[in-house]
Amino acid sequence: MNILHISTSDRGGAAIAALRQHQALLQAGIDSKFLCLNKSGVDIPEVYPFQRPSYSLFLKGLHKLGVYHTQADKNQKDLNQLKGKYKMFTFPRTDFNVMEHPLVQKTDIINLHWVGNFLDWPSFFKGINKPVVWTLHDMNPFQGGFHYVEDKIRNAASFSSLENKLLEEKIRSLAGFKNLCIVAPSQWLVNESQKSTLFRDYPHRHIPYSLDLNIFKPFDQYFARKVFDLPQNKKILLFVSQSTSDRRKGLNLLAEAFKMIQNKEDVMVVAIGGKPKKSGLFQNVHFLGSIHGERLMRLAYAAADAFVIPSREDNLPNVMLEALACGTPVIGYPIGGVKETIRSGINGLVADEVSPLALNNAIMEFFQQTFDTNAIRKFAEEQFHPKVQAQKYMELYQSCLV
Repeated sequence: MNILHISTSDRGGAAIAALRQHQALLQAGIDSKFLCLNKSGVDIPEVYPFQRPSYSLFLKGLHKLGVYHTQADKNQKDLNQLKGKYKMFTFPRTDFNVMEHPLVQKTDIINLHWVGNFLDWPSFFKGINKPVVWTLHDMNPFQGGFHYVEDKIRNAASFSSLENKLLEEKIRSLAGFKNLCIVAPSQWLVNESQKSTLFRDYPHRHIPYSLDLNIFKPFDQYFARKVFDLPQNKKILLFVSQSTSDRRKGLNLLAEAFKMIQNKEDVMVVAIGGKPKKSGLFQNVHFLGSIHGERLMRLAYAAADAFVIPSREDNLPNVMLEALACGTPVIGYPIGGVKETIRSGINGLVADEVSPLALNNAIMEFFQQTFDTNAIRKFAEEQFHPKVQAQKYMELYQSCLV
């Protein structure tokens, strides 16, 4: 049985989750390969770059003159005509025909992942004659161009026409294609997908992410804080996001909650990720900047008393799993995969609602409790072990081939 994963990139949260799935399958003895449009040189076996189409000198000349337009040009033109505030918007029609790639032609099963601005829906679903499993990492596959519903709602006034146009394009592309199974790592995303116009008639599975438990594991807090030059005598709340200015990730909510904390001098908020341009809004937040390397991230989790994930919307964040694997309790809002994963009083606390006050209350409650690092670690081992994920996907793949 040969599996081919397709992803736009090998970097970013969705790509990390997809690569961990790929590695879990390799470790289980499955012939798994990974094809991505944007390859950064990640050192993982069986990861291949997609060869971008080359254009003749004639077409390049026409493009410079503004006569010849690629699909990417047309997509960007549609975006430039609209104004809005959103994290990301991607298109289902692209310049890339993955059906021509030899890995696609040789594989038994296609496993799609985050494929925005890469997968050309019309050519792919028209030409594919193999089973397709789609692992969702956000809501984009069953929406138009937005990746989360809050962005869609906030920009409805200007984007509704384009959003509906792209959704209709996806519906037309998928019409008549039967051999598709949808997988989501959180039950929340399964439920959202099952309600969607696009995917409601397809079978769904809930299979959580996995991670390398030999890398992410408990470590000595004193030493970890020495590495980052963090105080030993304070309670440290850790926030992690690739983009700390991303509204959906909610750093501003954590900053507001921190203002309400009693005895602030005994508590410190530490943030990992790109520093926001308007960092003055987060005066009580200590920014460590971006950290590259899983082993160094392990030390960051170990240095914290609690990992705080104040996301307004989220699926099953990798960083939450990493914190739990390191034995660090998690504090978050009752949203998505967060509320499904956190057992209040056992491996963290879930706030009553999405608000700074509710988050502050959860943090203050956390300070009054004691958490067992070993119990948190055991929970992560039981729920997110690569063997568990690989076994569930192997069973799914086998059912697709029957």
